[in-house]
Amino acid sequence: MQHNSWKNEHFLSESLMKVPVDSGPGRITLFNKHDVFIADDLQLKDLFIQSSSRPLFVWYPQPCLPLLSQTVLFELYSKIGVRSSLNMEANKRHEAVQSLLKLIVLETSETVTVKMDESAEQKDQLLYATYFSETIAAGLLWEKEDLISSLSELITMAYILKFDADAVGFMMKSKNLQLFVEDEEFLSAVFPNE
Repeated sequence: MQHNSWKNEHFLSESLMKVPVDSGPGRITLFNKHDVFIADDLQLKDLFIQSSSRPLFVWYPQPCLPLLSQTVLFELYSKIGVRSSLNMEANKRHEAVQSLLKLIVLETSETVTVKMDESAEQKDQLLYATYFSETIAAGLLWEKEDLISSLSELITMAYILKFDADAVGFMMKSKNLQLFVEDEEFLSAVFPNE
């Protein structure tokens, strides 16, 4: 749809009245585009799934297909009248992680011991986490400056939580973020023993 004119997009929007909806494992049903929405709020999605007997969310393949990524589908759904959401393509997310893996970290062979009172220790930990996360976020999202502070905040919180999977998972959901199947597969391939 990127190469089509506004007239063609308008025609498609007016003509397409039904969209595919995830109706359960291996089942896709067509629903009126005004009766469903893109699951762009993960907490609400969970609540609706638990309380609704009918499907409410547009479908997208798991894992996403290269030519039909979730971002492309969201853009298409948005253009035809279904609520939209901002996403980053899977290959861009994976490139960002790969760039982290290529970082060179220098360490000393000597042990450094520092004694501080608890409040100073917490402050220094937060200071380190903040600088660390700002550097990582700026390096990963240099093309999307408007998203750097949000990613930095997320990394800082994950660091403070000592990257505990359950705590980070809850935090991500509260920030309306999720790992997609292709991201989990990518991370499992890069970090097989973790």
